[in-house]
Amino acid sequence: MTSFELFDVDSGNLVGSYSSEEEARAIALRACQSHGQDSIQALLLCRVRGDDIQLIAEGDELVQDAIAGQAVSSATR
Repeated sequence: MTSFELFDVDSGNLVGSYSSEEEARAIALRACQSHGQDSIQALLLCRVRGDDIQLIAEGDELVQDAIAGQAVSSATR
């Protein structure tokens, strides 16, 4: 089974485990919208399959993806 997980590098905590990458990115986007870019700067987005963990996005890349998501959300309203 594959899950998509957000980790906080600063605290070492798992933020959450999600069934899709889109769901995990939506959580990061909401955090960015609610609490600002700094709130997701220390997050890692990973794909997890059993013992295999693959980094998808982190730090600045995740922030930029969230900003792009905000722009798309605003444009489609």
